[in-house]
Amino acid sequence: MRTAKREYADSLTINQLGEAADFRALISVIAQSYDSIDDLLHYISTINVMQAKGVWLDLIGLIVGQSRTVPTVVEAKYFGYDGQPTAVGYGQARYRKAGDSLSPTSILGDDEYRNAIFGRIARNFGALDEISMVEAIQSILQTNAVQLDRPTAGTISVIFTGYITEAQEAMISGIDLIPRAAGVKLDIQTVYP
Repeated sequence: MRTAKREYADSLTINQLGEAADFRALISVIAQSYDSIDDLLHYISTINVMQAKGVWLDLIGLIVGQSRTVPTVVEAKYFGYDGQPTAVGYGQARYRKAGDSLSPTSILGDDEYRNAIFGRIARNFGALDEISMVEAIQSILQTNAVQLDRPTAGTISVIFTGYITEAQEAMISGIDLIPRAAGVKLDIQTVYP
């Protein structure tokens, strides 16, 4: 079942892709390989950010203006048991998938990168009210444990009331994905339960 929020996110993705010169150039190149417009349209409909991996995800990131690289090195942490390398407790990290890095890196994996792409789309098209900011953060981090506060004029405090991974923290603090008015400073805080 599709939610209104998911349909809205899809429409933002479609708008972002349609306006990008890189996407139009890519479609022009791909179109040369097809004899029928129906075949071309079917192929284009399979480009889906939710299912894209690797190079295809990089292409979508290029179109929306989001790099896979974050400015800080992110320690690889996954749910695991005592004695396993990079293991943390339940609810503090995601399960490790085949191909996930075990060493520190400044390059986001596909799952984190997909969330960064959604964050960039929200930043590019997002409204500047508090509700839209919270929804953008929830989309990026896939969590509801977010609160906003305005301690002073020109500052917004983003308070995470649960565990966030180092990759998520790097996306929030290092890539500037949270929609806000120009000149508004962000104060990122994490409160662990």
